[in-house]
This record gives sequence, structure tokens and C-alpha cells, in this order.
Amino acid sequence: MSISWTCVSNPRPPGATRGCGSTAGQASAPILQASTTSLWKYSQYSMAQAQGFQQSFAVLSILANSLTAGSIFTYPIFSSSLQSQLNFSIRQISCTASIAILSQYLSAGAWGSLADTLGSARVSLFAGVLFFFGYSTLSYLLIKSPDGPHSTNAFQYYDNQSSQSAGFGTWIQVTLAYSICGAATAASYFAAITASTRMFGEKKPGLSVAGPSSLFGLSPLLFSFLGVKFFSNLDGSFNSSGYLGFLAISTLIVNVVGFIGLQRKDDSSLTLSPHIHDEQSPLLQTSPPLPIHSMHPKPAARIEGDPDGISNFLASPTVWLLGMAVLLSVGPAEMTIASIGAVVDAKDPDLGIVSKARQVQLISITNTFSRLLSGWLSDQFCGSSWSSRLALWGFACFGYSIACFMVAVNGGIIWVLSAVTGSCYGVVCTLAPSLVATVWPIKFFGRNYGVISYFFATGSFLFTCLFGFLFEPSDSNSIGKIYRISGTFELVSIGLMVVLYRKYWVYGIP
Repeated sequence: MSISWTCVSNPRPPGATRGCGSTAGQASAPILQASTTSLWKYSQYSMAQAQGFQQSFAVLSILANSLTAGSIFTYPIFSSSLQSQLNFSIRQISCTASIAILSQYLSAGAWGSLADTLGSARVSLFAGVLFFFGYSTLSYLLIKSPDGPHSTNAFQYYDNQSSQSAGFGTWIQVTLAYSICGAATAASYFAAITASTRMFGEKKPGLSVAGPSSLFGLSPLLFSFLGVKFFSNLDGSFNSSGYLGFLAISTLIVNVVGFIGLQRKDDSSLTLSPHIHDEQSPLLQTSPPLPIHSMHPKPAARIEGDPDGISNFLASPTVWLLGMAVLLSVGPAEMTIASIGAVVDAKDPDLGIVSKARQVQLISITNTFSRLLSGWLSDQFCGSSWSSRLALWGFACFGYSIACFMVAVNGGIIWVLSAVTGSCYGVVCTLAPSLVATVWPIKFFGRNYGVISYFFATGSFLFTCLFGFLFEPSDSNSIGKIYRISGTFELVSIGLMVVLYRKYWVYGIP
């Protein structure tokens, strides 16, 4: 055996003299050599197949996380149970929803940073645990209520809300549980989007964001369909506790699967393209890019001492210009989405609930479609160019400003306002994070986009409050005043983009 192995390990050309001194060794050498070659090829093939399966599993995990992360937005389906079983007032229901959404936005930056440092997989696991705890707690609170587990109607509003109010302790328990679900929403979404940008962000930054965000937008439609389909009773009642239990289990399973599919060890192998050495590469690149095979997560100490740290990121004027552009462009759109019912009533009070529902559906459809379209267009025609993405974003804001001024001047056409609102909102929500992935290093995408998401939250809050402050149902001119202000701020956001381009990014200043 030792003689044969020596022959294999020192192969000679055919016809050359072999020093093995054994006919058996000479006969077995080609066999062993062929076997070794076959094993090597098989191992390479197996590794390639395993990597392909790993990538496919990761993509499926990203899609599943995105499609289930928005379950919190099915609140209207079971909120009537809070009225009928826990005696919540309309004000308490609204406050609970607002605080939960606020917890989602406020936790975004933290989840983004954790996804960068700990990995998307662990953030997905945290999301599953939080979802399970929050939804199961809500289900338990409804089950133990005196009126039992069923609400009277899944979409009923009570006229006596002013005379009823849940106890403060009960309201705190429900609000805390639902706020935990809000934080879990941000965790699950950031686990998906950070994993997606690590896989596709360098080559397809638009679609790497558009895919998860589009499915996230469809999440409420999926869960509301499943809820009404399987948890509605023949007498018209809705099993809210059962539905919440279903949410607890399904979101836990999906996010635990995400923990398996989005493991940190995949970061280097799932990156599909190297850095690009041109003016379209990230502005913040403090060291030469490493080959794909040598890219490994850096220790936490190295990240903390990196020039791209959070303090330097926040000190950059471009961050604040980009954030203010986000705030002023997405705020009016969020305001319209939240207040489209009041806008319909101001236009024609006789249109009724069917017309309002159609406007909501139109906004949802155009929002989803524009996310996918803008992501595809930006990758197809913009490549890694941040300037082209900025121009596309500005064009969307200009179109929305025209729609706002049309409403301000003559009331406009409601369906046009709804369609343009959904389109502009989808474009901003896709291009803003893809710009973050293009301008700054992808390894810090979760943290950086988490910071920018605070501007989304602030814009939504400020402009929704502006609508509530200026809108007067008895004053037909109040809608015009609101949309004149909104259209003006959309134009201001375009001005900020011009400043961002001319004064900073065109000179490579991050």
C-alpha cells in the first residue's frame, strides 16, 4: 500500500520509467488516481449544490419573513373585540395602535444595528419570540374576558364608545403586548431586508429592497384574508382569540425558520458580486475591497473603531439632508394614506364606505406595484448610480406635488390622488433604502437604514398631526389648505435632493 500510494502521489507521464518496483503498484496507481480525482470532483459538486440549496433556502426565508412581518396591520380585524370584550373606547383603541406603530419605528435603528453585528438570523429569532409573546398575551386577555372569545362583528364600530372605557391596568396590558408585536414587526422586517441586501445589494440594490418591502406591504392583505376565511363564524362573529393564537404560532414558526436560513456564516458566501471600482461605488469606502472568498465578519472591536461608525455617520450633513428629503416627501403621502376617508367625505359625503374601501385598495395596489417597478427600473437603468436613483425619486415627488395642488385648487379627482399617493409612497420607500445601500457600505446597511427610518416615522407623525390640526369637516377650504402645504413641502424635498447632489455627492463627499 505504501508503494502504491507513492506512485499515485508522484505521477509520471505515460511510458516513463516508474520506480515503484511492483507490478501491482503500477496497476493500482491509475485506479487510485482516478478515484482521488472522482472524489475531489464529487466534493466540489456537492459543495456547489449545498451552496445553491443554502442560497435558495435563504431567499425563501427572506420572502417568508417579509410576507408575515406586517401582521400587526390587521389590527382593525380584531380591534372590535377590544370594544366588545374588554370595553375599550375608541380613543383607547386608537392610542394602542399609535403606540404600537411608534414602538415599531423607534426600535428600527436598534434592530438594524443588531442585524449588522449579530446577524439577520438572530434578529429573526428575536422577532419570532416577541411575536409569540405579544400575540399569545393578547389572545389570553381576550379568552379570560367575561364575554368570551368571540366578538360581535369583525368590522363593527360601536356608537356608545363615549360611555365605555377599559380599566387602566387592562389597557396597559393590551398596549404593552401589542407594542411588543410592533417591535417584533421591525425585527422581522430588518432581518429580511438586511439579509437581502447582503445577498443582492451590490449588484441589484433596488430589487434587494423592493422585494422584501413589497411582500411586507402585502402581508396585511394575506393575514386579513386568512383571518376572515378561517376565523369568521356562521353567525357573523369573529374568533379574535383564535386568530391571535394563529398569528402567534405562524409568526414564531416563520421566524425560527428564518433563524436557520439566515445564519451569519452565509454572509460571505451569499454575496453575489464584488465591489465596483468606479464613481458608482459607495462613497464611504475606507479600505480596499476584499475578494469574496476573503470577506469575513469583523470583530466588534474593529467595527466600533471603524471610521464608518455611528458617530461619524450622524455627523455627516448628507445623512440629515437625505433624512429631511425622506421626511418631507413621505410625510404628505403617509398623511393621505391615514386620512383618505376624511378626504373622501370632504369631497362628497354621500360616497359611503364602499368608495373609501376602494381608495384604500387602490393605494395598496399602486404602492406594491410601484415598489417592484421602481426597484426593477433603478437596477435596470441606474445600475449602482446614486444620482439616477435620486432623479427618479425627485420625479415621483414632483408628480405627487401636482396631485396635491390639483386637490387644493379644485378638489381634484379622488382616485387620481389615491393612485399617485400609493405610487409616490412606494417609490420613496424603495429608493431611499436602496440609496443607503448604494452610497454607504452594505456592511452597515441595517444600522444606517435604521437611522433613516426615524425620518419616515417623524414625517408620518408630523403630517398626520398637521391634517388633524387643520382639517375642519364644516370648512370645505380646509382640505385645500392642507394640500397646498403638502405640495409645497414636496417641492422643498426636491430642492434638498438638488443640494444633496450638487454640493456633496457629485464631489464624492459622504
